[in-house]
Amino acid sequence: MKRYKKLLSLVIVSLFLTVFAIITVKSLTHVKYTITKEVIGGTDEQVTILNPQTFYGNTNLIQAFNTEDSVFCFFSQDGYLVDSSKVDEQFRYYFKVNKDIHFTAYFKTSENFYVIFLSGNDRVISFQEVAPGESAISPNFTVDLEGYQFVRWNKDFTNVNEDLIIKPIYSKVKTSYTVTVEINNQINTIKSYEGEVLEFEAPKIVGETSYFSHWEVNGKKRSISNVLKISIYQNLEIKAIYSYAPHYEEIIAYLNEKIIFSEDKNRIYIMGAYDVRGNHEITEVGIMLLPKGETNFNLENSQAIKFTAQKINEGKEFAIAIPKQYNGYLVKVYVVEKTIKNNMNEFNQIFTDYYLEIK
Repeated sequence: MKRYKKLLSLVIVSLFLTVFAIITVKSLTHVKYTITKEVIGGTDEQVTILNPQTFYGNTNLIQAFNTEDSVFCFFSQDGYLVDSSKVDEQFRYYFKVNKDIHFTAYFKTSENFYVIFLSGNDRVISFQEVAPGESAISPNFTVDLEGYQFVRWNKDFTNVNEDLIIKPIYSKVKTSYTVTVEINNQINTIKSYEGEVLEFEAPKIVGETSYFSHWEVNGKKRSISNVLKISIYQNLEIKAIYSYAPHYEEIIAYLNEKIIFSEDKNRIYIMGAYDVRGNHEITEVGIMLLPKGETNFNLENSQAIKFTAQKINEGKEFAIAIPKQYNGYLVKVYVVEKTIKNNMNEFNQIFTDYYLEIK
């Protein structure tokens, strides 16, 4: 029973909508609309409208006629240029009526040319009759396409020797964004535009214990390079993140004091205590050696001789044994530390240089 009532309700609603649609269509077909005209450069007699009062949905006709003094150029419908391919050789234009319509018919003298300036959506901005060899005048123009700005007209309209239809060339208006940058507690706000590429550089070391770790962009880790290049497509908050680590100059000074020899003078022991503080943990200490004149300490450099320090007690002392034959080599001390932050491991590597001297 319930199913039958539901089906009956659907049938009644469907019938109601059908009847309403039929009544609406019938009422529209009995509505008359007004077709009006305006003539520029000619006379009213040169333009006729078949039915100035026309029922909804009917086809109507507007037609223009030349005279010895004036020549038809084109129609506009409610201000917009009518496609010339829809106007036949007898200057007749057939159109469907579904509202009140206003036409403008444009004429010129036979010896002159016409220049039409259109908007981006073919609205007629200016109609000018120009003598051969003369120039048209650029009209005042307000851009009617949202998000775009006027650049120039698409054709030259000086020294006119033919009929011209001139259209605007637009460029997209670039959206501006705000970029806030914090480097070493210094905050700068920059106004930037969509698609622009900005570059920022953060110092690798601040003070004696802060080392550059990475960039954060809108709260997310972005790059571990201290130089950041970024394209702008939204508002951004950029921050250079620093982490604590002992200053490598302290390490060098300490290690220089601890250069000693084994009894047979064949090996040199560089010893040092590397203090671990805060949330940092040392994972590796070592050195790389290069002959004098070589400075490329890339870890993949095949010229580099690498030694890894060994922890020699339960404290934090490391020892590196260096064969005596490397006297005079350039030595780079490196320390790899693990920073524990937000349950994520981040690794920083610290480098410095000095020349090993054996007396």
